[in-house]
Amino acid sequence: KAVADNRSAEDSAIALNGLKRMEGAGIDAQTVQALASSADAGSRIQFIRLLEGRGATHATGELLKQAADPDVKVSVAALRALKSLAGPGDLSALIALSKSSKDEAVREAAENAVVGSCTRTGNTASGSEAVLTELKQATDPAVKNSWIRVLTSLGDAKALPAIVAAL
Repeated sequence: KAVADNRSAEDSAIALNGLKRMEGAGIDAQTVQALASSADAGSRIQFIRLLEGRGATHATGELLKQAADPDVKVSVAALRALKSLAGPGDLSALIALSKSSKDEAVREAAENAVVGSCTRTGNTASGSEAVLTELKQATDPAVKNSWIRVLTSLGDAKALPAIVAAL
C-alpha cells in the first residue's frame, strides 16, 4: 500500500524490503494484483522489480502485459524481469515484443529477454529455430539486426549460414 499510494521514498523502500523478505505465493499474488491495478509508472516499476527479486515466475503473464506498455521505462523494466523469469511458453510473446518494438531500448531489452529465457531454461535450440524463422521473414534492417544479435548470443552453429547470408 505504501508503494501504491506513492508515499515517501523512504516508506516505499521499507515496504518493498519487507515484501522482498516475506515468504509465500500469496505475497507474489498480491504484488501481481497491485502491479495490474496501478496507474503510476513509478509504482509499477517498483512492483516489477519486486517480482523479479522474488523470482516470481508465475507473474510472467502480467509482466508480458507490462512489457507491451507504451511507457518505455515500464516496458524495459518488465522485459528485464522477464529475462530471468520467462519460461519456454513465453518465447513467442517475447519474440513478438522484439519484432514490434519501435524504441531501441525496448528492442534491446526484448532481445535480452529472449536470450535470457532460452539460455536459462536450456531452450537454446528451439529458441534459435524460432528466431531464425523470424530472421528469414524480416525485411526491416533494424529487425534483421535484432535477430542477428539474438542468434549470435544464443550461439547455435546451425544459424551461422543464415547470419552470413543476412550480412
